[in-house]
Amino acid sequence: MPTINLMDGFAPKLELKMKRSARVWGKGKAKYDWTGLATVKSITPITQTPNDYNPGATGPRFGALTEVEDTLNQYTLQYSKSNNMAIDKTYNTKQKMLKRAATIMKYQIEQEYVPMMDQQCLSEYATTSGVVVSVDGSVTKSNVAGFFAAARKSFVNYHVNGNGQDLVAWVASSVYEKIIQSPEFLNLEKVGTKALVDGAAGKLAGFQIIEMADDDMPENVNFICANLNVLMNVDKFRTLRILTEHPDVDGAVLQPHFVYGIFVEKTNVKGVYVSRSQAASV
Repeated sequence: MPTINLMDGFAPKLELKMKRSARVWGKGKAKYDWTGLATVKSITPITQTPNDYNPGATGPRFGALTEVEDTLNQYTLQYSKSNNMAIDKTYNTKQKMLKRAATIMKYQIEQEYVPMMDQQCLSEYATTSGVVVSVDGSVTKSNVAGFFAAARKSFVNYHVNGNGQDLVAWVASSVYEKIIQSPEFLNLEKVGTKALVDGAAGKLAGFQIIEMADDDMPENVNFICANLNVLMNVDKFRTLRILTEHPDVDGAVLQPHFVYGIFVEKTNVKGVYVSRSQAASV
C-alpha cells in the first residue's frame, strides 16, 4: 500500500519544502539547432603556422599551398528522465483535494529535476574538463585564495578569454566557508561587502562565486571554474503531461519527461578548471 496520510484535524494546506532553484543548469547555452536530432557534429578548422613571404621566389611566394584541415566534434544527448505518478481520487478526496495535479507537478520538478540537473552538470564538467588539479591536503582559509589564483593563471595561460560576467566558480559550501574567512577576502572591504549583499556570492580572482551545497558537488571536488561560453546545456524537450482520464486511475496521472544534454565544447575544454581534493575540506 502507498504511504497516504488521511485527514484528521490537519491544516487544509500542503506543507512544502523550500523551492530549489537552478544554480548551474541554464548558464550554458545550446549553440546548435537540435531540432529532430539526438547527435550534432561540428568541425573545427586547423590553423597553420605563418610562412616567411619570399618576394624573390620563382615558386609560391606565400609558401607551399596546403589545404585547410579540420577536426570533428560530436555531441550526443545523454539524458532522458521521466516519472509516472498517480493522484487517486479515492485518497485525494479524503485529503480535502490538496494534491492538485499542477501543484504536484511543479513541486516534483523543483524538488527532483532541478537539483538532479544541477548535479549532472557539475559531474559532466568535472569529468570533461581539460584542467583538473589535485589539492595536496585540505582547503583552508589560509590557502584557498592561492587555489583560485592558480585557476586564474590557468585561464590566462590557456587564453580562456572572458569578462566578469562570463567567468564563474561553483564552490562547495564547506570551501566557501573558508573563502569568507580568508585574509585576502576580509582585507578587501568592497568585495567582502558585495559578497554579503549578494547573498554569499561575490568574486574571487575574477570569478563570480556560486555557493553549492556540499552534496550537490561531485565527490572530492572543491570548486569548478568555467567560462560560460564553453558550456552547452541542451533542452531537447520537456513534456509535462497531466492525464485526467487515465484508463487505470480514477484521478490524475502525472508524466513528466525531460530529454537533454550537458556538454563542454571539445575545442575549448581548457575553459573548465576543476579543483579536486583527496582529503575532505575542514
